Amino acid sequence: MNTTDVISNQTTIPQSESIIIKPFTIPRDEPYNSNGLPYTSSSADSNNNSLTKPVNDLVLLSQRYNDERFGDEIIGEILNNGTITAEYAKVSVSFYDENGAILGSDFTYTDPSTIAPDQKTAFNIFITSDTIEDDTETYEFILQWQNNDFNDFSKRITGEQVQAIDNDDNDNDDDNNDNDNDDNNNKDRDGNALKRLNNLFRK
Repeated sequence: MNTTDVISNQTTIPQSESIIIKPFTIPRDEPYNSNGLPYTSSSADSNNNSLTKPVNDLVLLSQRYNDERFGDEIIGEILNNGTITAEYAKVSVSFYDENGAILGSDFTYTDPSTIAPDQKTAFNIFITSDTIEDDTETYEFILQWQNNDFNDFSKRITGEQVQAIDNDDNDNDDDNNDNDNDDNNNKDRDGNALKRLNNLFRK
């Protein structure tokens, strides 16, 4: 009997409140980063450093949306982070407009589609729909594969993990700045008082 293992946002470790998921978006305005290289995003961390590795687990190491002249494409890399071989590894992408309505989807098999433990493999998805190219606001991935017993597994990846700004730290920084300003104001007042006393003695 086939089983399905669905892991949202590609993580098998507890998430803290400071971790948020940033949706995948098409870099229409900034296709290149500050170094002049094409924009590449990474999804959640793999569990290579974990004491106990999962049996079945594929990880989206990186993905990049390329705006090409004769058709856009998404290229990326998959890692088998599990302890057994993944067979028939498939990458599907669903595209959504600004209202969250689905515009379409596409898929491809990784090359190679059989991925041994700790092995990496690439994928390339060509996008030929003008609607998807023009109206997509966000997109997400679904990784699908089988084990040696032909059981099916899948993982949904809705975005990349980013560190949220800690407001408490910002508040503490603001408090420290206020205290520094108070100290400076006190020093100015003390200095002015000394000047007035010196002027009185001179008279």
